[in-house]
Amino acid sequence: MARDPGIRPDPPAAAVAAVVDAARRSFELILVDIGRTGEGLATLAWDCDRILLLAKANLKSAVAATRVLSELPPIDTGLLVRGTIATSVDATLIADSLGLPLLGVLPEMRGVAAGTELGRLLELGRRKSISRLAGSVLELNGAIQ
Repeated sequence: MARDPGIRPDPPAAAVAAVVDAARRSFELILVDIGRTGEGLATLAWDCDRILLLAKANLKSAVAATRVLSELPPIDTGLLVRGTIATSVDATLIADSLGLPLLGVLPEMRGVAAGTELGRLLELGRRKSISRLAGSVLELNGAIQ
């Protein structure tokens, strides 16, 4: 069976750990997508000072977030909900049911998939809603005044 050339294997855990360690020594703030399962939760989550759990504003994602939350280490964790005001499940309701503080609602963004594929994802950060959300997340860390 031929492997899909668009799918890349995960890097070795030791390499990821070395990169994260170097970043922690070099920068005041680093953001790492640790994923939902496997190596990220088993190793990287324990090295985090704070975890921002991201869930879509629907029941299926809220249930999945419960499972992920049960696997996280006992550290400061907050919730970001991806959706709009018109989504099916209220962000505050999801946060309350998970017992997490709601840190913000990440708006749905057209073009994310295409921007990721084309290496132009950072250009989406120019949108005001994304800029405001990024600023509020950075304020959580005291990174901006």
